[in-house]
Amino acid sequence: MIIERLFSGEIYPGENVVPRHDQEYVRLGNHVSELLTQLEKTIPEADYMKVDELHTELMSMQLKEAEANLGYGLAVGVQLVIEVMEMLKRYK
Repeated sequence: MIIERLFSGEIYPGENVVPRHDQEYVRLGNHVSELLTQLEKTIPEADYMKVDELHTELMSMQLKEAEANLGYGLAVGVQLVIEVMEMLKRYK
């Protein structure tokens, strides 16, 4: 059951739902890595540390956005199921 998998920590959407098979996603990830490598080689270490911090903070923001999207999507889905069940009760 999905609820058991959620409870036991087997399901973690932030890690499991990554579009690794999407070519554009892969391209973007590779490009970001290349840019970070280039910056690491070309700018002073103190400046690169700020770039790295910025990258980390942006990744954290994306995770928070993904969490909020998941919560909203689940809430809408549950509300939809409730409404459909109420409609079905009226037609019985």
